[in-house]
Amino acid sequence: MNHPILGKINSLQSDSGSFEAIISYEGKEIPVQLEIDDRTLDETIELAANLIGELKKFDDQSKSIIVKDLLETYNDNWRSYDEKQSDGSFETVTNPELLQDEFKDYFTLSEITVTGNEGIDIWYEDTGLFMGHGIFVQSLDGLDFSEAEAQLFG
Repeated sequence: MNHPILGKINSLQSDSGSFEAIISYEGKEIPVQLEIDDRTLDETIELAANLIGELKKFDDQSKSIIVKDLLETYNDNWRSYDEKQSDGSFETVTNPELLQDEFKDYFTLSEITVTGNEGIDIWYEDTGLFMGHGIFVQSLDGLDFSEAEAQLFG
């Protein structure tokens, strides 16, 4: 199936209710997972298309949420870590504290999941700040991100 905003939408597994589109954003190909949940595919596509139609706005908003929810966590708990040395010993490495604008610049949109007509997860790569943990912003209120939260996964 082709969509004017999402492009080609492919079923991931027969009768599973999972679909995927690939969009271009800031020079990258971004997978958009569509999970119909207890809604119709048309409802899920409509939410995804509305999100993608204003993706720059939602990306900026999501990065601001990441700063609000995770900057203090990074500065207090993740910027220092033990690094294994060639002799098997460990040495503590402490990176400098990051300011809001510096922190925000570490995040690059990598994937989007839209579930039903209300669930949105926007996933980010973090250039190693959180040592391989996934970072995502989740809205359970569709395009209303006023209650959305950033979370670490993994």
